[in-house]
Order: sequence, then C-alpha cells, then structure tokens
Amino acid sequence: MDENSFPFHFFTFSLFHNSIHFINFKKMRFYKNLSDDLHCFQASLKMVLSIYFPSEEFSFKQIDKATGFKKDKGTWDARGFLWLAKKGFRIIRISDFDYKRFADEGEKYLKWFWMPEVYEYQKKYSDFKNAQRAVKGLLDYANFIFRRPLLSDIDKYARKEGSTMMASVNPKVLDHKGGYGNHVVVIESISKKYVVFSDPGLPPEPHRKVTRSLFKKALFELIVITPASFK
Repeated sequence: MDENSFPFHFFTFSLFHNSIHFINFKKMRFYKNLSDDLHCFQASLKMVLSIYFPSEEFSFKQIDKATGFKKDKGTWDARGFLWLAKKGFRIIRISDFDYKRFADEGEKYLKWFWMPEVYEYQKKYSDFKNAQRAVKGLLDYANFIFRRPLLSDIDKYARKEGSTMMASVNPKVLDHKGGYGNHVVVIESISKKYVVFSDPGLPPEPHRKVTRSLFKKALFELIVITPASFK
C-alpha cells in the first residue's frame, strides 16, 4: 500500500445473521473479466460481494442473472445496483450523465449527450430499452449526484468505514491511448500521488496503480456502496 494512502476498513454481514465484524480490504477476492471481455462489471461486483459476504461464492451465472447480462452485449449497471439496493445496500452515484433525463427520454437523450462515436459504440454493445427500464427502477433506490466525480470524492469515501467504491473509467486513457471505451474497476486506495484499484481486465491486473492525474482523466462515474445498516 502506498505511503500516505487511506486504506479501506470494511465490515461483513451474513445474509442470515446481523453480526458485524471488520475485515482487511486485502481479503477481497480478485475476479477477472471473462474471455468475451464483456464481464468487467460482473467481475467487479463479485469482488465487492466477496468483501461483504466472505463465506459465500456468487457464480458468474448468478451475477449475470442479477445484472441482466445479454450475450454479446455490454451491461448497463443499473439493474445490478438495483439488486444490491434491494439486498440492503445504499447506493450513491456521482456522474454528469443525467440518469433522470435518460429514464424520461431514453435514446433521445443519449444522442444529445454523447459524441457520435460514443453513441455508435454504445448502440452496438447496449440494449437501450432494457437500460432505460433498469434506470427507472434504480431512481427510487439510489442517491444520484448530478456532476462530474472528483478525486476529492474518492478521498472522502475512502475514509468512510463500510463503504466500497466502483468506478466507470475509459480504459484507453488508462493505457495512454486515444479513443473511447467504458470499463468498471474496484477502487482499493488513494494517496497523495496514486490511485490503486482492482482491474478485472482484460488483461486482469489486481492492485493496479496509476497517478491521480491519469485516473482523473479516465474517470467517468463513481459509485459508492454501503450497507444500509451501517451508520
């Protein structure tokens, strides 16, 4: 872990018991993306679940069902976070993408918000109708903060006991390349110079470390996950 970093201290709880105990973040199990390169969100979700439910193993088949995965399509994460919310988690989403407008306007909003290359990329790998329905459901359960996420947000929630963070990022920026991509990672720690995260890939890379400035450039959205029973 980096000098001056803020480690996460998480707790776990059973689906059947109310007992709470703190664990070391390093006990999180790492999962890689599948060979189709369309399961970065599912792999990241499995990592988060391994923190809160260390004695349980969620298969990709179970997570695919919970997140509404469709073959040859990328996954909009709203259905997965709705599933988490119904399991008793609080979800905070920080993004300059207006999910309320998308829920109301659907594809019309996407055409307005995205650059043409991004819209065409998403159209190829997404099911907009399904995504719109899932977002409508999540609006009643999650706290949406409508602005671009900041590194100070990561600093803040890294100090919050019980919380984990997932981030939507542009993987091409992280790899010092041009162009657009969308990828999900699990943030582990942040220091004055670096952000450390578990990257399901492909290629997979646990404890990946990049500079704060590079991560800031790549960051699209920040999602904070906290069990509702934790104050």
